[in-house]
Amino acid sequence: MLTPKQRQHLKGLAHPLKPIVMIGKKGYSKALLEEMNAALLAHELIKVKFLETAFDETNEILNRLCQELDVTQLEIRGHIATLYRAHPEKPRIQI
Repeated sequence: MLTPKQRQHLKGLAHPLKPIVMIGKKGYSKALLEEMNAALLAHELIKVKFLETAFDETNEILNRLCQELDVTQLEIRGHIATLYRAHPEKPRIQI
């Protein structure tokens, strides 16, 4: 569990980032899980953009992703969510 100060630090690091994963009309799928897992292993801190076709299901999709991938949701603003998961072997972001 992250402290408020750690969350704020990660949000600051995420500010200049562009969304890496786009979630569209297919919503939650096995392919989405694999793509998210690969992005989190490569970057640890990512932004996810929900296209308008999936925006109604944003909270449901985020909750499932966070549970299944053990991800921390830092914030959601409009159509973009910021997510964090430390690399299991070699964390690059020092909190």
